[in-house]
Amino acid sequence: SLDTYGNHVIRHLLDNGRQPEHKQRILAVVRENLLQLGRDRCASNVVEKCIVAASVGEHAPQLAEEKRLLMRALLGNAADEHHCDGADPGRARQPPCVALMEDPFGRYVMLSAIKHGRPDDRLLLWRRLSHSSPA
Repeated sequence: SLDTYGNHVIRHLLDNGRQPEHKQRILAVVRENLLQLGRDRCASNVVEKCIVAASVGEHAPQLAEEKRLLMRALLGNAADEHHCDGADPGRARQPPCVALMEDPFGRYVMLSAIKHGRPDDRLLLWRRLSHSSPA
């Protein structure tokens, strides 16, 4: 939620909600709007909480697929580093993880992804970030 108070409601549902289906829907919406939410002062807290809720807690096993999809969305495709963006043919698209690492609020999202990611996700993240660093 981009709303200052709405993000508290969403985080409360992720922490205390009894229906895993509600959490699955929240993770799906977050995944679809990842960059916008991850860069927002309030909404980045929701993205962080999604990663945590899908990693630990009562419904983590039911949220495993949503977590996998969210991590894939964060990491982007290897092709993102090599294909051109339509707006500027000379510039390669940045993987979402790189864009978030460059944002003051997105950094916290990425720290949560690093802390709660699987080892193979962490390795992919390291590769994406190391390929994008200036030479």
